[in-house]
Amino acid sequence: MPAAHQPDKVVDVIQAVFFPFQGYNPSAFRPLRSVPGCGSAPFQARQCINLHKLLVVPVYLGWIYAYGGTDPFAFTQKFAPAAIVLLVAHGLYGVLWVFKDVHFGDERWKAKMSPLGFLVVFTSLALYYLPMWCLVSRSCPGARFGEGYEPQLVGAGLLCYCLGCFYHFAADCQKHHVLAHRRPRSLITDGLFAHSRNPGYFGEILIYVGFAIFSMHYCVLLAFV
Repeated sequence: MPAAHQPDKVVDVIQAVFFPFQGYNPSAFRPLRSVPGCGSAPFQARQCINLHKLLVVPVYLGWIYAYGGTDPFAFTQKFAPAAIVLLVAHGLYGVLWVFKDVHFGDERWKAKMSPLGFLVVFTSLALYYLPMWCLVSRSCPGARFGEGYEPQLVGAGLLCYCLGCFYHFAADCQKHHVLAHRRPRSLITDGLFAHSRNPGYFGEILIYVGFAIFSMHYCVLLAFV
């Protein structure tokens, strides 16, 4: 493919995250015209999800600052080992998600979304910020199964997270490239899909089970499983 026709991935990333309206159009921001569609649909579902994923690190840092005591970033608290691993793991997962969306994203996430829909979905996704809040605030309802310094629990969380990342991203990459090149299209039954019809979802479940283990709280584990 000639260089002039190569997609500008940098522009794709900027548009996917920071400019969630496809080609700025002032008319898209006129008073809402209808319910429940709220008139125009300037957003895409992928942009709502991408923004949520990239806010993980600042949100988590904010909670560590709020609940970490007089010197929160010295990481001398009991929960520090789990908090550091959760911050890095969940933050990296968000970056990898946006990378996936830009390079081999799911077409379903390009569905149009109204401003109201964007707000509702983004608010509902706040549930996935629970792990760090429950770990550092000690305010979640129900019982805890750890404090955050137990190596066996942190190790179990890392095992789930690493296996989950492999299955999730490898399966989505395989699906994207097979569907792009196989003609005629047919059911994918090889590779990771030889063992599961939904290896990507299986991987995502493992990822969030890992985050729930890092939270050291049963309510997060129940919410994610």
